[in-house]
Amino acid sequence: MPNGPIPITQDFLTAVRLGRITGWSDNHQDFGSNSIGTSFVDVWWAGSAEEYLTTAELLDVFSSDTDDDGTVLIIGLDQNDVEITESVVLDGTNVVNTTTAFKFVNYAKMTTATTGSDNNLGNITMRPTTSTTKTKAYIPIGQGHTAKSQYRVPAGKRAIIYDWDAHAGKNDDFVVFMQILDNGAWHTENRLLIYQNTGHEEIHHVLSTGGQVRVTAKSGNASRPIYGHFKYLLGPA
Repeated sequence: MPNGPIPITQDFLTAVRLGRITGWSDNHQDFGSNSIGTSFVDVWWAGSAEEYLTTAELLDVFSSDTDDDGTVLIIGLDQNDVEITESVVLDGTNVVNTTTAFKFVNYAKMTTATTGSDNNLGNITMRPTTSTTKTKAYIPIGQGHTAKSQYRVPAGKRAIIYDWDAHAGKNDDFVVFMQILDNGAWHTENRLLIYQNTGHEEIHHVLSTGGQVRVTAKSGNASRPIYGHFKYLLGPA
């Protein structure tokens, strides 16, 4: 692709991927769960539906393994939906508090592994210090990052969700919904019906600052794994 003005035939997505549209980026959000049952539930490793905070709180961060001493990077939003990040050094099963209050967590990952390992040895939980039942993020043993289907758009940004998929293993079947939060209520916007294969759909949803999306699913069998992701462009509001 030559330097200079963007050719008139070049689509917006390609232009963003080539870095030719200032302030825009192409992103994806992985999601997954090892135990989807016969009732609809949020798709993420923490289990049941995420309970949301109305007020930002400091987070308790801890592992289920006493030897975990790696570093976790948490990416989320503050009370005003401004994007914030904080790195936390694990102290095994002991609770380490963030110094920043989070209202929402979009993603978290290990940036340094546990000593003598190439990843996290235990399950890592990130939960509010007061509302301890409202887990915000969860990294299972050895995974190194979250796989949340719940995403909230940062302040000053808008997101364009343009593609999603979900995968079922052999003999597994799922009904999978993509839902958008609108005026405090979740609305199902897209549906995938999959049986031991990958369901895929090109979509178009524009979310403004504070807009939220999630993926929910149910299986024809108890405690079955499902994985997928959605793609979105993020740019100025």
